[in-house]
Amino acid sequence: MIALVWRARIAMDGVARMLAFREGWRAFFDVSARGVALSFGAALLALPLYVFVRAGFARFLSDNGLLVETVPPLWWVMLDYVRIWLVFPVIACLLAALLGRGRGAAPWIVLHNWVVLALYGVSSIIVALYLAGLATPQGLITLFWIYEMFRFYAHWRVAQAALGVPAGIAVGAAAAPILLDLIIWIGLQGLSPVPAPAG
Repeated sequence: MIALVWRARIAMDGVARMLAFREGWRAFFDVSARGVALSFGAALLALPLYVFVRAGFARFLSDNGLLVETVPPLWWVMLDYVRIWLVFPVIACLLAALLGRGRGAAPWIVLHNWVVLALYGVSSIIVALYLAGLATPQGLITLFWIYEMFRFYAHWRVAQAALGVPAGIAVGAAAAPILLDLIIWIGLQGLSPVPAPAG
């Protein structure tokens, strides 16, 4: 676990450099087959953040009369969390191949996994502000709109950096996994008694 935390810390430095278009960000990531496997350790670190965001989102809905408090079954929560981490790699491999950037699939998956961890950190801070009474319901909604814009920027930058494609193509490459994942997420909502924020 200590090694995983240390690896995540290095990856977060790389994420910050990449998002800021700073040189040298590639040195912070292992994009070998082993690096791809290890990057899924981000899922372990993000799990408590996922639970916190889900609980906070349910509290927000309940506080504002939008939800009758209930707990989703454990199997549904596990399925939703698996979706977040396993849908993207499949789509990324297919898109990279279609774009003629097959070798870019591994870097794309590695960068994506660590960026998702960073994004869960950001969304957890937003939820914490609401739970601490430092953000009103409207403020929370505004912050999440800003977050969603930043989230798309992050995914765009990941696609552009990993695949080495022009900015316009990177927009489509970033949007496709998000839209397909959103469709799956909407489908899962029909199985859950508690709505959840998309990952």
